[in-house]
Amino acid sequence: MLDRVRETIRKHHMFSHGEPLAVAVSGGRDSVCLLDVLCELGYRPLVLHVNHGLRPEAAAEEQFVRDLAAGRGLECRVQLAELADGNQEQAARQARQLFFAQFPKVATGHTLSDQAETVLYRLLRGAGSTGLRGVLPVTEHGRIVRPLIEIARSDIDTWMAARQLPYCDDASNAELRFDRNRIRHQLLPQLTEQWNEALPQVLAHTALLAAEDEAFFEVQVATVWSTLSRWEHGALILDCQPLAEMPDALARRVVRHAISQVKGNLRSIDFTHVEQILALTRLTEGHGRVQVPGVDAMRSFEWLNLAPERRAADEPRNWSVAIDASGEWDIPPGITVRIAGYNRGSSGKSLILRNWRPGDAIRLAGSQEEVKIKQLFQERRIPLWRRRNWPILESNGEIVWAGAIGGISLLDFDVCIVRESS
Repeated sequence: MLDRVRETIRKHHMFSHGEPLAVAVSGGRDSVCLLDVLCELGYRPLVLHVNHGLRPEAAAEEQFVRDLAAGRGLECRVQLAELADGNQEQAARQARQLFFAQFPKVATGHTLSDQAETVLYRLLRGAGSTGLRGVLPVTEHGRIVRPLIEIARSDIDTWMAARQLPYCDDASNAELRFDRNRIRHQLLPQLTEQWNEALPQVLAHTALLAAEDEAFFEVQVATVWSTLSRWEHGALILDCQPLAEMPDALARRVVRHAISQVKGNLRSIDFTHVEQILALTRLTEGHGRVQVPGVDAMRSFEWLNLAPERRAADEPRNWSVAIDASGEWDIPPGITVRIAGYNRGSSGKSLILRNWRPGDAIRLAGSQEEVKIKQLFQERRIPLWRRRNWPILESNGEIVWAGAIGGISLLDFDVCIVRESS
């Protein structure tokens, strides 16, 4: 046991002697085993315990952990969690994360058996290789480490019995109304007995292979990311052509990364959502749009726009500003327009700066006929999401300027865009 845990710590660069180390101890078998093994390896960790207050035994478990730490001469810190209404399991997880975030290095008691259960659970729910990585040995940039991740629960049972270590038994771990418990107590043992006696190890190896594959692809995504992405007014813009030419395995991961950048996470995002967005990159003509949880994706010409789901709905539909004299005006979305050499009192012309609206037409310099600005958008390949707030300048009811498209000649004042934020 000691040699295997020592090797896991070394192999994954978890921590070293002298480095500040905390151990999350619930009082259960795995966390007590972890604390004992680390002490045997010569570490003097800080003991952390979160009292969620969800079960009658919570107070007794807290006292058990306090006594366990005191018996080894270790400092113990306890967090009393105040859980919000709703999903109590999720709230308890968030409470632990907030508490552990206060410490530079926290070891948790996840085991190879936990890994096998996690992989099987995610496989049954349809996870791809990212999900099949299971519980990683090291997460949060090295802050959370799992020294027992290559140790089976049966080995922990043997260690605990040989050293006669007491621990708290959480009765809720046996309740079959929880999916995880049915996998642990029914499905995985049945599959192990009837199909493959080494199934837990096989599932753990699957997680290892998936993690290595994902680590490789993370490097590939980082390599291509800067060449095909940019931010524009709070939305992420992707260049569709290189995406469409990529192997599917890489393109899917680029799309997943893009979603996580816009949404902040990948919760509720599944294979179908990624495929829907990926299909937009392969359109040969026209425009397209799909909405997935938290993200609004729109294809226009060569570009794909990924924006937060409510952003477009929350933007004002129309805006306008009456211009009386020269100056600069900040208009949506982050554009600054400068007008110089204009004074309404002396020119007799009224100016209105506003956004483009369907039906707008302009007579460009050198032409005697008006043309629909929408037609110019098409000809100049202006993507759909840039049109709503495209700057338009009216003079006495006639459109005389339309941003980068241009305007009529012989204006007796100057107008231009001087700043455009990304």
